[in-house]
Amino acid sequence: MKQRRLEEDFDRERNDMYDTIYELNSQLKLKNYIIQHFVPEEEFKKIEKQTSWNEEINDWVIKPPV
Repeated sequence: MKQRRLEEDFDRERNDMYDTIYELNSQLKLKNYIIQHFVPEEEFKKIEKQTSWNEEINDWVIKPPV
């Protein structure tokens, strides 16, 4: 009985994770679509050059303009 309960909990948690992955993928697709269709390419390249990923804070950092 206890084993079955653990399996059910595991399945529920796994399904929640799949749902989260699906939602995040959908959000990412939408954001990419918006960038591709509404942000001019030269502006995107400027922004891309000014940003970098910071492993310490686990986030993007925007360098100040020169």
